[in-house]
Amino acid sequence: MKILREDITQQGLAVSFTDLEAKPADLGDARVLKAIVEPPRARLRLNLMRNDMVRVEGAYSARLEAVCSRCLSPLTLALAGELNVVFQVDKQGGEEEIMLSARDLEVYFYDGVELDLGALVRNELSLQVPFAPVCAEPCLDICPACGKLLVDKACDCRVRTPDPRWAKLAGLKLDQ
Repeated sequence: MKILREDITQQGLAVSFTDLEAKPADLGDARVLKAIVEPPRARLRLNLMRNDMVRVEGAYSARLEAVCSRCLSPLTLALAGELNVVFQVDKQGGEEEIMLSARDLEVYFYDGVELDLGALVRNELSLQVPFAPVCAEPCLDICPACGKLLVDKACDCRVRTPDPRWAKLAGLKLDQ
């Protein structure tokens, strides 16, 4: 959702929207995220500040279908968070590389005309997607020999013994 800067009055502007254009790839790794169960939603309050800066405060949420990184079972991620960021006019054009401080991470840039709130919410959600989601904390993975899910029960596979030529390495202790 895009908002024109001129539509924000001195009293501010309240905005609620659902981002129906969001795709799983917009929110994280396509190998992990498979579908959007509930699209990103946001309730935001926009307030003008000095020098064409705009403060955006509010909350957002989404539900995504992902894959467990251990057993490859489907799982649902319920993501939600609070926003408190500032949009500032990008006077440098974004072409050159600059160093950012921790305070700069709460600043988003816009062209002075239009604020892209949909991109803001998608970016915040992508930061919440776990790198390696798991279906349950005691998820036991899959059997490396037969590929059976170990969540249900242990399998009867024999674990292959390592090549005897590498046996000496089993006793190797490394200092950490």
